Parts: sequence; structure tokens; C-alpha cells
Amino acid sequence: MRYLYAAAAVCVGVLGPGCVVEEDAATCEECGEADSALSAGAAAALGFETLSGWTASAGSLSLSATRSEGSSALSVANAAFTVIQSAPLSITEPIKSAVSLDVRVPAQQPNPWWAGEVTLAVQAPSKNVWQSLGTRPLTGLAQGTFHRLAFDVPPAVQQALSSGASDLSFSISLNVPSGSGPHLLDRLDAVNVAPQIQADVTAAVVTNASGAAPVKGEPLKITLTVTNTGATSGTVELRPLLTSARFNDFTGVSAGTVSVTLAAGATQQVTLTSGPILVDAAQAKRFALGRGDYTLAGVSVEPAGGPASVDNTFTGKNFSIGASDVIFNAVVYDQAYLNAIGYTGTAEAYLVEAFTRPSELFTPSSPGSSSGTYALHQGGFDQMMGVRQVFHTIGGLPSNPSSGGFCEHVGAYARTALGLTRDWDIDEAGGNYTDPDHHGFDILVGLTPELGGGGACGWLGVQVSGLFGFDLSLNRSQVIAVHETGHLFGAPHCDPLQGYVMCGAELHEHYIEDDLFVWHVDSLDVMQNLWE
Repeated sequence: MRYLYAAAAVCVGVLGPGCVVEEDAATCEECGEADSALSAGAAAALGFETLSGWTASAGSLSLSATRSEGSSALSVANAAFTVIQSAPLSITEPIKSAVSLDVRVPAQQPNPWWAGEVTLAVQAPSKNVWQSLGTRPLTGLAQGTFHRLAFDVPPAVQQALSSGASDLSFSISLNVPSGSGPHLLDRLDAVNVAPQIQADVTAAVVTNASGAAPVKGEPLKITLTVTNTGATSGTVELRPLLTSARFNDFTGVSAGTVSVTLAAGATQQVTLTSGPILVDAAQAKRFALGRGDYTLAGVSVEPAGGPASVDNTFTGKNFSIGASDVIFNAVVYDQAYLNAIGYTGTAEAYLVEAFTRPSELFTPSSPGSSSGTYALHQGGFDQMMGVRQVFHTIGGLPSNPSSGGFCEHVGAYARTALGLTRDWDIDEAGGNYTDPDHHGFDILVGLTPELGGGGACGWLGVQVSGLFGFDLSLNRSQVIAVHETGHLFGAPHCDPLQGYVMCGAELHEHYIEDDLFVWHVDSLDVMQNLWE
């Protein structure tokens, strides 16, 4: 069912003018609808889907994924008193008789007797409007949930703004105890608009491309059944939101969007392909669809030119992704690394080439012997190990400020680049090195020209591939990358043997003459896939 939110609040009885209407926005389907044909910019501003156009006289503003509707709410932090002001909006619709605003009172309250107050005002200089709509107390409201506060609009202001204004703006004054917060604001429902498409998602089915149950590494095929229950045709974008039961901080992640145009009363199935890597711009986080159980926590319903809402009542919400031979690599890199070796392709193409280039496995006729047999693995390291590595690359790895700690430096940057809750490391006692705090990624790789050679930090699950300034060939740089991942798979250096990937690969005649990476069977015998 489509998530519905309040139309103009009507305050009667003993409360009198300027009464407070409290609703928990998460359970507000009975409130009626507030459809919108506003411009996309106005709808996004009033719905707090963007920071653009909002300023604060004190404190800091940011977007929060905790919201009462849409994709985000406005988070107001570090201010005891601040005025949050919108930029002027050009709106042709009339203002409502009562404007409502969702406010979430934070659990962090240093003053148990006074939680503060919110004042709302409207301005439209072209219409001679500068009007306070009243103040609402926050004291006594339940903490940790949204409350809808209604502000009556005087009849004279309603008349002045009966056809909108070219410079309509709102100011929200937040007066709260110092040290409380952050406070969240959402859904400034201010203008009456014409009816619009009412998209109701009734069912979802998640499979792989062929219709079977998905496994790790496969894109998801998400099929949604949607009905327009309204009397007006229109176009709507649907954004499925995924939550993982296995991975931490993997909640309400955008799986992409699909657009559909529906006539009044029409029902249609629409399909989108998503993953196996997800980049959620609103959360500034990146995810990999690893093995485990998932839920379609909701579908963000975004009408053209209107505010978004989240539909979370439909069938087919739960699905699982099975295990496979795929290993997800998060890769952070410095473009100077690729420039130094004259590689003009992408970092992803470079690594795929390195780990799938033809390689040989040498098995000696007797321990320590230099004679024996060679087995060709046309698909390189991945074929030899029975895995398929997927590389998600992120540029911008900065210079290491210290002379050491390259693994830690890469891990710290990955935290920012992936949006992790902590620097990258692994739980070696967990039995499986796919850490639930890594958003579904298995291995972390860094590419930097600053490190001479490379380094692997098994206790962190990180390998850093550098370069040798005296040999900037493609062969040498790629064999370093393969060598360091070999360490993460469990292979030590194989000295005193020389001429193999884990010990002087560049010395082997097959490397010199045929561009082959040659592995010694002793290395293969101790390597294993530690991630799935």
C-alpha cells in the first residue's frame, strides 16, 4: 500500500487556533493524502530531499536517512537556537489552511523538564507576506519518533497566497536545550495541489536474469507490480530499498530506479536490474550483494514533480542470495599508479587482466627439483583457484602521510570511500574473513606508486600493490598485484625456490619469453578461499 500523509490539518474544539496535531509518521496511513504537482526542485526542498536552498543561522545541516517520508530528512545539530531558512520558491499552488511539519525529538535530552519549541513562519515579499504561523512545544512529545505539528494559516495570508507566489519561503526557528539533538525535520506540507497519480506497489519478485534464485555476483532482476489507484494518469519512479540481514549498516539501500507511466486504474509489472554492486548516493555508501538473506524494506514511490513516499506493504519482500565462487574486491587507487606504468584503461580492467591472464602451475618431479610438469591455466589465477573476482574501483587514494602503514592508510581511506562505520579490518576468529562490517565486500586492495613493491596485511584483509621504479612494465606491476593477493589466500614466500609468483616471478624463463605467470604447486597447496 502506498504510504499516505496528511492533507491540511483541521483543528477544532478546545484546542482552538494553532493546535498541535501529533502523529507518528511511521503509522500515519489514516491521515489522508497530500499529492503534489510541484516542480521537482520545490518538492525536494519542502520534502527535505536536498540540502540545496536551506541555510541555518547557527549549527550544522545535513541529510539523514532516518525520515518520515521520501529518502531523507533534514538533520539540525550543534545549535541551541537557530533559524533554518529556505530559499525563495516559485509556486503557483495556494497555501493550505494549515501547514504541517514533521519533527523528530531526539533521545539525547539534557533537560528532562524542557525539550524546546519550534516556530514556523512564511514569507512572500511580492505578496506583502511576512507572517509567523505560531510556536509549538516539543516538551512532552515521545522521543525517537516523528510528530506532525500543524500551524494554522491566517485567512488574510491564505487570500494573499491563493495563487501561490514567485518568492515563497519558510523559516523554521528551533529553540532547544544546549547539548540536545540532532533534531530531524521532514515533510513540510504547505500547499494545495491538484490530484496526481497514486502508485500502489502490491507485489515484488527478486530473481537472477533467468528467473532462478540469485547467487553471489549475479545482478538482481527485481519485478514490481504497481497499480495506479488514483483518478489521474501519470509517471512515477520506483526505487526499491534493500536491507541485509547478514551485513551491518546495510539498511534501506537504493537498488536503482525504474520509471512507469500508468493510466488511472491501470496495473503493470515493471522490471529493473540491480547490482551486484550498489552505490547509494543519498547515503554516500557503497555495497556488494554478498551471500545471505535480504528484505525489500520498501519501495520509494517518486511521482514526477511530486514528493516521494515509501510503500512498505506488499508481497514478496524477502529473498536470499546464495553462495558462489565470486569474491568481491573493494579497490582504492591513486591514478598516478596507472599513469606511471602507462596503462590507459580503467583500474577495474587492469585488475581483471592481471588475475585472468594465462598462467602456469609447476609441479616438480620430486621435492625441490627444478624439473617437472607445467599445467596451463588459460584463465590465470582465478581459474587456478576456482574463483571469480569482481573489482569495484574507487579513485582518489591520497598520498600516504607517513613512511609506513600503507595497509592502515588504505583501510582508513576505504572507510570514507565505502561509507563504512570503521576502518577496514577483519575478525580472524570469525571463521570467515568476509567481515559483516564491510558492506558485503570481501577483500580490500590498494594501488599506489608510493610503495616500492607491495605488502599484504592478512590481519586486516588488505593488500597494497606498489611499483618498482626500475621496472614499470605491465608484467611486473601485475605480478606484484597477483603476488600480494596470493598472500591473502595464505601463500607465504616460497624461498629458497626462485622464479615463481611467490618468489621472484620475473626470473622464470616462461615469464621472460612468454609473459606467463608461473606458480609453484607448493603455493597452491596452502592457498584457500577464506571468504565464502
